Amino acid sequence: MGYGNRNCRSSWNAGVLRKNDRCTECKRRAFAGESTTAALFRRPTRLFQEALAAGGDNLRILGLTGVMPNAGGIPIVVNGKLVGAIGVSGGSVDQDAQVAQSGVGAVK
Repeated sequence: MGYGNRNCRSSWNAGVLRKNDRCTECKRRAFAGESTTAALFRRPTRLFQEALAAGGDNLRILGLTGVMPNAGGIPIVVNGKLVGAIGVSGGSVDQDAQVAQSGVGAVK
């Protein structure tokens, strides 16, 4: 399984990009999008995924440019300040979210 993660700094550029040799371009774009979405909106990308699953007016999320509505992106907030975000892709949705949360926990 290909796997990768990206940490996004407050300038929204990749600070750290790690992937294994089996990580596809599709997965790289997924974890890059997850970290950027988490940083820009200051919330876990799982919230976007759950909102879309609920349907109705929440489908407006699909019109937001650059939003990656997959669990796996989590903002990194230290002392109330956004310092970046982490995005993970390569496993199941739950695995990606768990690994991302572990990464955030390690930073704090």
